[in-house]
Amino acid sequence: MKKLTPEEEARIVAMREAGFTYPVIAERTGRSLASVKRVCVRFKASRGAIGEEIIAEARRELRAEVSQDEAIQATAAAILIDTRLHCERLREKLHEAADKLAIDSPEDARQAFRALNSYANSIKLTADAMRSAAKIDTTDSLVEEDLEVLPLRVMTHDDCRALRDQQRAEDALLRGEGSEEEGEVVELH
Repeated sequence: MKKLTPEEEARIVAMREAGFTYPVIAERTGRSLASVKRVCVRFKASRGAIGEEIIAEARRELRAEVSQDEAIQATAAAILIDTRLHCERLREKLHEAADKLAIDSPEDARQAFRALNSYANSIKLTADAMRSAAKIDTTDSLVEEDLEVLPLRVMTHDDCRALRDQQRAEDALLRGEGSEEEGEVVELH
């Protein structure tokens, strides 16, 4: 193989300091793994040692290279379509499961909330997967708001009884059977 030019050596050092691994550098430059390692040792190039601007430039170069490769574009399109179909299928199944939830006891309520939490996590993960598949670089995107924390509280039998009493009182009031004329105040939530 021919000797590395100073420009090639500089590119190898820049890629290494931008965080690229030896095998990726070798593949991108068309040089052997041993040559890449030798250049990095000679110039004391360590992985991730350079500033953000140079890293951003290397990423832009890689994106430009990737975006022009038809085989990569075809693979990315197939993955994106496959991911979208999986997301749609998962949402359908989760909707079916959510519709079948029955809450008749504290244990059922606990399991229902666990299922709903899993449902929310699945939706978030599939949305993240779609965003990831649709974009190569997410460093410029807006910071997403975190999901609110859903507190989970195990209800006692007394809590369930009090909740049922409150629901009965609210139902009676809505049907016009309430005890407003008796001076009792029922608080609707």
